[in-house]
Amino acid sequence: MFKNTTAIILAGGEGKRFYFKNKAFIKLLDKPLISWILDNLRNSFEEIIIIANSQIDLFKSYNYPVYEDLIKKRGPLGGIFSGLFYSKTDLNFIIPCDLPFLKSPIINILANFALDFEIVVPVVSKYIEPLVGFYKKSCIGKILLQLSFFKQRVKDLYNICKVKYVKIENLDHSFFNINTFSDLRKAQDIAKKLSKGGRLCLA
Repeated sequence: MFKNTTAIILAGGEGKRFYFKNKAFIKLLDKPLISWILDNLRNSFEEIIIIANSQIDLFKSYNYPVYEDLIKKRGPLGGIFSGLFYSKTDLNFIIPCDLPFLKSPIINILANFALDFEIVVPVVSKYIEPLVGFYKKSCIGKILLQLSFFKQRVKDLYNICKVKYVKIENLDHSFFNINTFSDLRKAQDIAKKLSKGGRLCLA
């Protein structure tokens, strides 16, 4: 269990490829994606908050604090800004709502570097995964600076922060994210296989 650390779930996607249905409520094996994320996090984090761009009442039944984006239509970077603003801890773990198979050992690997850097993010097959990782509250002012210049790419923030890039191997679907109906069908197959193999619990 991570002490003095908040997990921030970014659940603000417009879901254009899902006919504008909030992606957090797309069902995987009859369970909303947001439920998968919460199930994977609750054994690791005492504090969990949800950031959404609208319709925050839809999340109230999950009994976790949910907040609306402070700055609208600024993408994931705006969501990270809002999460860090509302978080009560200096250290925070960011995760999107469409990553149902992320395993806690990967979070543990990233956490090993979290105290010494402002941002710690994984590198998977040479690609940075900017929406998964540890972000400190000290990033708030720098994010606001980026947004004031309409720089909305999360990776642009890394030019002005102390960042640790951590190469991750042995993924086992941990970074499989769901962006399309095709992805959702693949995720259904992955979840079924994990369930049959007794590995559906990812914590």
